[in-house]
Amino acid sequence: MKNHKVELLFPWYSLIYRLDYFLSAYLKYLIHKIIGGNYLNRLSNGKNKLSLIELEKKILSNKKKRVALFVAYHKKHEIPLSNKEYLKFLSNCSFSVIYIHNGKLDKKVINELEESGCFVICRKNIGQDFGGWKDLTMLLEKLKLSDYLEWTLICNDSNFYLGGENGKKFEIRFSEELEKENSKDLISLNCNYEMSMHYQSYFLCLSKKIVKSKKYINFWKNYLPLDNRYHAIDNGEKKLSNKILNYYDPCILMSTPALYNNLKQQVKDNNIENIIKLLPKNCFHLESCLNHNNLDSHSVQKILHVLENHNPSHAFAILYILYYQSPFLKKDIIRHGIFSPQQISEFICTDNIISNDLLKEEIIIHCLRSGTPYSYLENPKKGYKRGIKGFGQSYTIYNDSSIYLEKFINQKKYS
Repeated sequence: MKNHKVELLFPWYSLIYRLDYFLSAYLKYLIHKIIGGNYLNRLSNGKNKLSLIELEKKILSNKKKRVALFVAYHKKHEIPLSNKEYLKFLSNCSFSVIYIHNGKLDKKVINELEESGCFVICRKNIGQDFGGWKDLTMLLEKLKLSDYLEWTLICNDSNFYLGGENGKKFEIRFSEELEKENSKDLISLNCNYEMSMHYQSYFLCLSKKIVKSKKYINFWKNYLPLDNRYHAIDNGEKKLSNKILNYYDPCILMSTPALYNNLKQQVKDNNIENIIKLLPKNCFHLESCLNHNNLDSHSVQKILHVLENHNPSHAFAILYILYYQSPFLKKDIIRHGIFSPQQISEFICTDNIISNDLLKEEIIIHCLRSGTPYSYLENPKKGYKRGIKGFGQSYTIYNDSSIYLEKFINQKKYS
């Protein structure tokens, strides 16, 4: 066990894993290209041939001229309840849903999705979610269907969609933004300021102005659909923002200033313990920002100042749900060490956020099975592929409380 901890703590091991991960991804893509792989045959997986006529009918029949490119990855014999809730939300917001599953699905599952109104594509599992968005973007452009669309939503099932009252409120808020006469060029769930400012791609709604721009089309033409999460983040999510989206007028549905205003209005009704338990598990040192005699808005403001420097879907996960009526909960927040299984399980069970008991059970089971960063100590190569790059990089993600506390004590001792 000790040797594996050393492997995670020393950065040169990460370089080896990084190289291996990229080489294997490039090799898989190279083989795919050699045998004639392209976006069209990636969209036809086995017997599930793509009907272009039905796809065209699906999109052209939408009076609101909206399409959602929903990329999913799950067991082939069942649809997660969270995905079903998500699809209801998209339908209620008048989106025609193209359900792109990276891998095969049983016939009964396809039938169920089609009965719910989805156009289903069982895609070859190459390039992850960005690969799916690339292939559909290229197809819609080839068929000139993007000329018809006013809004294109790219989204995936990397979040649980909680539904309930939060879902209803978010649905209204999102629909209002879509219907505005002078609407923005893009609608993003949030903005990530970590490393480089970018819009998170798991929920990103783009206007026709963006989708029909040459830069946007060329971005997808040139994007390599590699099976590599870091490639997808750096050359997909971040580059899409830095090269294109940052030049357009955005509407950000969840921002830190608005979260602060919501918290400030309700802060008197909370006590210290209620706020502390909503913070990422390794942010115990932020307790020093709180006035233990009185929970004031200035204390909350100081906490938010720290958290907003990190991935908001991680750092604000529970705060967004409770004080911003967000219906989204990122699935990897336990695996990345942001929150503990106990924190999420307690939150799911004690707060009246989710009305569907089966969905509660689905989330809790996932939390218990997903593991923590320490679950990968004996297989750091697998951990790296899942985003566990090592401890000590960010207190909200990889740094264990005991390690941070020891550093803090030593620093005070020798300062």
